[in-house]
Amino acid sequence: DEDIVPLGFNAITAGLYNISLETIDGLFTTQDVFLKDKYTNTTHDIKQSAYQFTTQVGTFEDRFELVYRAGVLSTDDITNENTLQVYANSNVINISSSKDVIKEIIVFDVLGRKLYEKGNVNDNSFAISGLNVSNQALIVKVKLQNGKVKTKKIIL
Repeated sequence: DEDIVPLGFNAITAGLYNISLETIDGLFTTQDVFLKDKYTNTTHDIKQSAYQFTTQVGTFEDRFELVYRAGVLSTDDITNENTLQVYANSNVINISSSKDVIKEIIVFDVLGRKLYEKGNVNDNSFAISGLNVSNQALIVKVKLQNGKVKTKKIIL
């Protein structure tokens, strides 16, 4: 239960991905299993539900770790609550919230210029197309109905 198992992956397309356990047997029926995302600094109880994440194209050998003991984690590290996903695919920015309703979306370039704003979204997912940008980093600010504000960086 003290092992830490590095977990690498290769993404051939940018987008939204899931990591889950297909079956659980033997020792793992009673053993905790957590997936630690070192890029977002979150730890997810993978036995309870799939972990969703966004990624760009590439090979990532150091992003994830499997850990088996909850005692080494604080309860603040475990995330089974709302997950906000923001990813770009074919010049479309996709935003989805697994629990809370999206209230407002604002997109900025790295210089802080506002490129897009949409209020009253009132949905759990939204797609932005038609932005006249390419090969540049963008900052997507999402305000949720519960009052929380989350900021994600993407490359479009």
